Formats: sequence, C-alpha cells, structure tokens
Amino acid sequence: MTDCEVLNKFEDSISKNLSFHRVFNGVNLYLEEGEYKDGEKTLWEKEFDKEKHRVIIKFNDPNNSVEGEGANYENQITIDNRKTLGELKRVIAEKLNLDINKFIMKKNGRLGPELRDLHLKISDFNSLSYASIYIMFGQPSKSGEYKLIFHMGSLSMEPHDSLHYEYEELLSLGIGSFETVSEVKDQLIEELKKKNPAIELDKSFFRLRERNASYPGAILHDQKIMKDYTLYDRKAIIIEKLVEPAEYHPEFIMVHVKFWDAQEFELGDVKEVFFHRD
Repeated sequence: MTDCEVLNKFEDSISKNLSFHRVFNGVNLYLEEGEYKDGEKTLWEKEFDKEKHRVIIKFNDPNNSVEGEGANYENQITIDNRKTLGELKRVIAEKLNLDINKFIMKKNGRLGPELRDLHLKISDFNSLSYASIYIMFGQPSKSGEYKLIFHMGSLSMEPHDSLHYEYEELLSLGIGSFETVSEVKDQLIEELKKKNPAIELDKSFFRLRERNASYPGAILHDQKIMKDYTLYDRKAIIIEKLVEPAEYHPEFIMVHVKFWDAQEFELGDVKEVFFHRD
C-alpha cells in the first residue's frame, strides 16, 4: 500500500453513501481513534507517508572485503529517502562501527562513482532505492573533487609501424574541479617526491594528457581549470615527459608524423607537428 484516503476528512463526508467513497464488497477499512484536526494529517496518513519514502539499501562490510573478489552485500538498512547521504553514512558507520571520516561510499560497486555530496537527499538518486552501496576504506573526496588515476606514459622505443605507447600507473590523486592544470602538476610533483625523494621532475618538462584507451588524447593546457575537461572518478591522465619546455596554445592541435626513408625502406623517428585549428 502506498496511499490512503480519510473518509471523514470533511464535514459532509458522513452524509455521502459508500459508493461515493468507493467502498465496495471486500474493501478493508481501518479505524483510528481521535478527532480530525483541519490541516493536520492523521497518524495513519503519516504512516503511509513514511512507507512511501522508505527505501532498502544493501551494503558490504569493508572489513570482510577481499581485493579482486566481488562484494558481499550482506548488510541492509531501511531508511527514509528524504534523509541526506550524510545521514545515510552515519547510519552505516554506526551499524559497521566505522569512523565516518575514514570510509568511502560508492554507487553500484567498487568502480562506481563516489557518493561525495553528503548534503544531497537520497531521493535525488532514484536508483538508490533497493540499491547496493560499496563501502571501502579511504579518505572521502570533497564536493567537486574527483579521484584521477595518473600514469607515466611515453612512446615505445621499440620499432613499430604505428605509434605504440607504454604506460605505468603511478598514483591516484583527488583533484578539485576549479584547480588549474598548472596547480595539478605542482601537486603531482609533491606527491611523487613523497614516494621517491630522489625523483627529479620539473613541471616545465612534462605535460598532462587525457588517456583514450591505449593512446594519449587531448593535451591539458596549464592555464585552464580542470572543469574545462570532462571529469569523473578514475579518469586516466597521462604524465608525458618532454625533452625541452613547451607550452601549447589551445587553438593548436598536435599530430605525430613519421618520415619514410625510401633508400633504407623504413620509417624514421616520430616527430610532433602543430597546426592551427583553422
């Protein structure tokens, strides 16, 4: 049942016949003692309101999760979808006895988007009704922040007819939507030096690029903010080292070319060539 009707809500209701109120053979009637007050809901109506907004959410226990294996959503709660994600997180923290600031909620599995905007209501996410939430240990992202995966990428030195890139995953880093690409490069240098103090990395000698499957995509220009690029959790970004400092104007596009050596019957080294978009 998702709705109810109060038969004696108005003064003239009592004088109406049963067919007017759609009361037929076999219909269930529920009685509630008390005097109806104009503008107030009866206890029965309030209970129907609660039922209408109740959702069941299942979730795993990160203490029992095993890397590489599917999550076991053995826990569940029933909650009013008018409550916020922050309230939902508090309930989960209490049920699992976790520090609310030391775990992350993800929608529809480990690789799903992080539920980071805790001020939003559960009802803002229609698919959370009877849904599963993946719980994992970690530092929650702030609103407007995305966890990007950074790879060191370079052209392979092995001979190939086509371009062949090699990648090495380095780290995951939370990036704000309004940070400039230049600021992100500063953060990367700081984080990489924490991992390896001996590393030498000058932001003038590397650029950031989107990664499209096995190939590098658009160049991220230093003066632009990250919001100018499509952001989502676990987006892959390439750190590409440069032989010499170079800043590329957004109105230019870059292509790679190989020169054909007809005498040696082989392709030469790869060169970068820039063209104006017009």
